Amino acid sequence: MFLFVVPKTSKLAYEIVQPDGSADSFPVALRHAIGLVRLSGDDRNHRDLRFVQGSALDRLLSDKGLRSRMASELAKNHVKNELTTEAQIALENLDTAF
Repeated sequence: MFLFVVPKTSKLAYEIVQPDGSADSFPVALRHAIGLVRLSGDDRNHRDLRFVQGSALDRLLSDKGLRSRMASELAKNHVKNELTTEAQIALENLDTAF
């Protein structure tokens, strides 16, 4: 993974640089196909790296039923039993509060 910081006044150029120094253009369709996204300095960048609706990861996987299947699998297990004692107490306190 490469991270490049570009001043706001600069225009981005997407290129693939070959070992011999030549460069090939990196078309938009290919960037979308592999899920390449621009991460800005705002609070949105962490969202693109999480598996939430509309994130870059969600678009990359493009499997609309994946979240529901994952939730079904998690529901089959007692996740609470896997928590530390402190986390279990915190969860019980939260349950009581609600």
